[in-house]
Amino acid sequence: MRDKVKIIAEAGLNHNGDFKKIIKLIDIAKSAEADYVKFQLFITENFINQKYKHKNINYEKLFLRFKSLEFSLEKWKKAINYANSIGINIFFSIFDEESLNISTKLKIKLLKIPSGEINNYDLLKKVNKRKKKVILSTGMSNLFEIKKALKCLNKCEVILMHCVSEYPTSKPNLKNIRLLKRIFKKQIGYSDHTIDTLTPALSVIAGATLIEKHFTYNKNQKKGDHKISLNPSELKKMIKNIKLAEASL
Repeated sequence: MRDKVKIIAEAGLNHNGDFKKIIKLIDIAKSAEADYVKFQLFITENFINQKYKHKNINYEKLFLRFKSLEFSLEKWKKAINYANSIGINIFFSIFDEESLNISTKLKIKLLKIPSGEINNYDLLKKVNKRKKKVILSTGMSNLFEIKKALKCLNKCEVILMHCVSEYPTSKPNLKNIRLLKRIFKKQIGYSDHTIDTLTPALSVIAGATLIEKHFTYNKNQKKGDHKISLNPSELKKMIKNIKLAEASL
């Protein structure tokens, strides 16, 4: 009997800095029958220099935008307790040592290393010391970089995520799922950035056992990932397609 395909409803930053929206997104993920709901955990000062001068990008404005999307430890504890109470797991993408420390304080055993941090070897080594269960996204990386990252995470249980870092994705290149499985002998998942509800199901046929997809409560918003995210009914449809694909195997 093969393990059930797990589904991550990727909320990311689609809460817009509003705690009530976090609760709403958790409810939507649970209603759609996702296994996990995931958010992003970061410290803005660690990746945006608000004093940097650029002719096209206002870094001070960008800094304030991301700063408004942070939440306190207590707020995240409240969100986790709520998710636990309704029976859905919550975890985070992390970007720096401080967010790793926060996830530890929150007693989160599973964490996501996003594609942009796959060569952040200092962070990977700190994660490795804590022997976490890790989902490692591989967008924009080559096989050598993946191999090096896995060496840094040799004490962790790692699931590799095939990912195309194009928003939205037009060519998901699902053959890479089998390639990654053959080379690295790991469980392989798929982080999907297409705008449809069918590609994640096709990835299951290709061998993915963990699916991640962005979702929102309202696609008609200007900022963030809302426009390339699934609405609640689309999320339900995607999960139904995935279950159908899994049953067909």
